[in-house]
Amino acid sequence: MLEKNGHIMVRLEEGLVEPSGQMFLDFGDSQAIVQVQSTSAEQWFEIGCQHEEEGFLAEAVDAYRHALLVCGPDAEVCFNLANVLCALGQHEEASERYRQVVEIDCHHAEAWNNLGVVLTDLKRMDDAIEALRRAIDLNYIDAHYNLADLLETTGKKSQAHEHWHAYLRHEPHGPWSKY
Repeated sequence: MLEKNGHIMVRLEEGLVEPSGQMFLDFGDSQAIVQVQSTSAEQWFEIGCQHEEEGFLAEAVDAYRHALLVCGPDAEVCFNLANVLCALGQHEEASERYRQVVEIDCHHAEAWNNLGVVLTDLKRMDDAIEALRRAIDLNYIDAHYNLADLLETTGKKSQAHEHWHAYLRHEPHGPWSKY
């Protein structure tokens, strides 16, 4: 590893190369060696969780993305990243990450639920209903509440009542029971 004009580079037979793959001519004028300590995916994930906990959401996004660069697709990292993107109001990106979670782990009920909520926010009601039904099939109780709310706002009141009652059967004293 070399440092040249503030850029980290690798000396290969072909010449100097940045991590992006950009090649540079090597005139041999910079020989400063930089010790590079790689950060593991688990460390990046922990950094992301810490940032998220402290309310530094943009920094959490960066840390979670670094974790994915190191380890590749991972349901837990993608789920946390999606939650932070959603909190930042980046619903389209969040929906893509929630989809990635359920592609990796089709039994991740909370991801199906959150995908349904985000798709509702994006006004993609049919897809939202499908995602929420998948969460319900996986026994995620809050999805009944979210689906009932969606169905009621789209004028499907009788279907909505079924899900309000299903939510109350499972959560008679849950956070939305009084509603």
